[in-house]
Amino acid sequence: MLLASELDAANSASALSPEMKKTKVMAGALALAALAAVVVKLIFFPAIKNDYFALNFRSLQQVPAGLVVLRPTHFSFLRHEDPTIAPGPHTHDLWIVGRNAPLREVIATAYAQYPARVELPPDAPKGNFDFLVTVNHHARQRLQAAIRQQLGYSAQNEIHETPVLALKIVNPGLPGMKVCDPGETRSWGFDDIKLHFTNMPVAVVPEILKRYFNLSVVDKTGLTNFYDYAFRFDAATRRQIHDDATARASADKVVHELGLGLEPDLEFSEVLVVKTAAPVPPMFADRERALLGPLNPGAEEGSEHWFYGTSGAGSVSTDRADPAAGACDFTLENSDSNRQSNAGWRSEIFSLGPATNGNVPLRFSFAYKLPGQIKDGDNLRIQLRFFDHATNFLAQKVFFVGSSTHDSVMTGYKTITADDLLAPAGSRLSDITLEANQYDDNWSSGAGRFDNLLVTIKKTPASPSKLVGLAVLSGFAILLLLIFLKARSKLRS
Repeated sequence: MLLASELDAANSASALSPEMKKTKVMAGALALAALAAVVVKLIFFPAIKNDYFALNFRSLQQVPAGLVVLRPTHFSFLRHEDPTIAPGPHTHDLWIVGRNAPLREVIATAYAQYPARVELPPDAPKGNFDFLVTVNHHARQRLQAAIRQQLGYSAQNEIHETPVLALKIVNPGLPGMKVCDPGETRSWGFDDIKLHFTNMPVAVVPEILKRYFNLSVVDKTGLTNFYDYAFRFDAATRRQIHDDATARASADKVVHELGLGLEPDLEFSEVLVVKTAAPVPPMFADRERALLGPLNPGAEEGSEHWFYGTSGAGSVSTDRADPAAGACDFTLENSDSNRQSNAGWRSEIFSLGPATNGNVPLRFSFAYKLPGQIKDGDNLRIQLRFFDHATNFLAQKVFFVGSSTHDSVMTGYKTITADDLLAPAGSRLSDITLEANQYDDNWSSGAGRFDNLLVTIKKTPASPSKLVGLAVLSGFAILLLLIFLKARSKLRS
């Protein structure tokens, strides 16, 4: 009935005026384009399958690449298990999957911290989540970004005096432990009932309690020997661990078998503090240009999507005291001329999009400020680097600020803009680096501030050929839909 009425309406269009016909055609084109978008999305972007969240290496490696998923759990009926982290297809890559996980564990996984050392805010959601990351670079950072974007939280490590459980001797005979010859082979492993340790220090026990019981435990036994020991850790024990109280009760039983006990204590330790993430102000609003990268170009999300390294007297920070725009900037600093003192920032690699292979010219721009007295010959190095599809380095554009730009004791920011840059042949990816006292460049003149590091291309209006292509795609989408509806009606009949 629906298709018949649409055909009748189309036939009646012949009686309309030219102006009304034109309006009808434009409306029809828009409708076709919208339907084409829906159909294409269904074809090329299939729904995330629950099968993708199986917690084993082999299944994870069969999941499509390029996924970053964080969602309320679809598996509340399943017992919670530890997430699976497996090697990705490229060296040093990690793929990550977890299901029915509390927020504490999601954040611990994203920031490579023990769940027991994650401090959540009082208003943190109580429900559990599924998460899946199959990107080929920087999986943990992508999960961190998803947490910030979808849940509004970021985290950073801080040193706090925190409640812990101290592992102490309660039975000096240590009935569950046997002193070993230091020359024996060291090992540990599970059987159906117990977790066995051969020639291992007692310091392993707190690590086990952190990992499997989610308890923050420190070794205060004072024992320095190596021992053979084992404790019950069968399926029944694991099922009893539902929350902090049941985990503590189970852990008490485990260590009691060894002649040890757990007592409340306080200790200064590194804690991952989770806070509400400030909204990120837009950093790029030039309507005539499109932003290619990098992500977080002005440090408005702290160091997310950037990497850094320091040695000796070198240091880096994201600073809110003196940005060029927005609320933050990237700072790197070094005051020692020794080559062992240096600092650097590097952005995540980003796609060159339409500028791949030098197809369209790029613009690279950045704001900088050098507040200190600049020594003769001192320069900070800024690099726009190009890579092929496999991240093999191809070429770079290098910029220097400092002596070469005749800057010193700057009271405001300057902006350097390089137009009409062409990426080299074969290039598909790029990144940006900021370096102090690296390579053969000298820098011991204190701090340098950078903001709004932008790689852009000029926007191009849609050409008539693109509109024709959209119309063809729309017609193809309608044809697919008609074939699908016809096949379904035959099946029903």
